[in-house]
Amino acid sequence: MISISLKEVLNIIFMVFIIYIVICILWQNAELLIYGERTYRVLDDIVALILSFSLTFNFFDL
Repeated sequence: MISISLKEVLNIIFMVFIIYIVICILWQNAELLIYGERTYRVLDDIVALILSFSLTFNFFDL
């Protein structure tokens, strides 16, 4: 059985959150550059969340 402390869990959640924020900022700036305006779509949030989980677990070997 794998034991993981609360501190490690909170650290992982924090890393996912930070990566999610960075992806959202980059995505919105890309939309602004390409389309000339920022548009809100639920699909963008879903893709950013999945990408942030994927990047976190791949970068930090979790």
